[in-house]
Amino acid sequence: MTSRHTLVQDAARHGLVLAADAPRVAVVGHAVPLELVLAAGCLPVPIRAEGLGPRSSVGALEAEHDSETRTLFARITAGDFRECALLIVSGDSDAHRFLFQYLKEEQRRGNHTIPPLHTFDILYTQRPSIRSYVEDRLRELSQRLTAITGREAEGAALQAATALCNAHRAALTTLQERREAGRVSGARAQRLIAKIQDRLSTAAPETVELPARPVRVLLAPALPLLNARLHQIVEAAGANITAEDEWTGARAAGLPLLDPQSGLPGMAAWYMAHASSPRMPGPLRSAWLRRRIAAGAHELLLFYMPPEDGHFGWEYPDLLRAAGEAGLPHLLLRQDVDTDEGAGEAERQLAAALAEAENGEATAHAN
Repeated sequence: MTSRHTLVQDAARHGLVLAADAPRVAVVGHAVPLELVLAAGCLPVPIRAEGLGPRSSVGALEAEHDSETRTLFARITAGDFRECALLIVSGDSDAHRFLFQYLKEEQRRGNHTIPPLHTFDILYTQRPSIRSYVEDRLRELSQRLTAITGREAEGAALQAATALCNAHRAALTTLQERREAGRVSGARAQRLIAKIQDRLSTAAPETVELPARPVRVLLAPALPLLNARLHQIVEAAGANITAEDEWTGARAAGLPLLDPQSGLPGMAAWYMAHASSPRMPGPLRSAWLRRRIAAGAHELLLFYMPPEDGHFGWEYPDLLRAAGEAGLPHLLLRQDVDTDEGAGEAERQLAAALAEAENGEATAHAN
């Protein structure tokens, strides 16, 4: 059974009518309200940056942009999503904002394989004065979607779509709980999370107990993770990443559910508070990671700051102090682990850091 038919059946179980041949809407970024896409009768198609993408200029996009931006730009401009009725790009990171502008330029140059574009860009703050602005952006998106299907994203349809998205969030939370209970490795969890997110699944796959309890690692990546190679390197060293500050990882889990009865005002408040990105300015930026550091559930904090990073270095000193205050050992990896040389150096540094972490843990128990 295809993922599209599974989504249609899941939607029906939550009282939402979707057609298997409904218009498809491509989505870039974690902060696009899929509730509106579904309520309007469209099928969301999340676009994932797969692989590393070309390490050179692509069309209007210069080579110095990060791997995620280059990969997304290459896939979209190659026509991979030409059948979609709309492409929504979230403003949840500077990279996605640049992507939207470059896609507009590529359209201006005559690339007709890019779907019609829409940006969903809000202010990630909890100030009440901003809520009306966010509600306006939600209405604007809702109207754009209604123009495609003729179906209003409101009332019973919006409530059912919200319930469906809540079930999807709950599935991600269940999987994360199993990770933290030692029932799935970080590398496998990355693959499972990708499958759940791409299919908007409402059930977490079954997992089994890991054969041993490895050192638990908290990952703070400076850039989006495009594959599971870093997780695999950590596991080869005898540890396991059980949480990462990344929306394709643990950050997508544990979110409070959105009240289906709250309408656009409730949706605006939810996205303002819970869709912030670690790659955006604002007070919510590092709150998730700081809570994890203080929780004491990990034996090592791994900072991954490859050469492409353009801003995480500014956050690093404060997060380093937070780790020190919590007594959490830490390691900074600066090399690109997607190169053989970088992977080899990372393996050497990890072996030394894990040995120190295990010795520190033994000393703590002895005292």
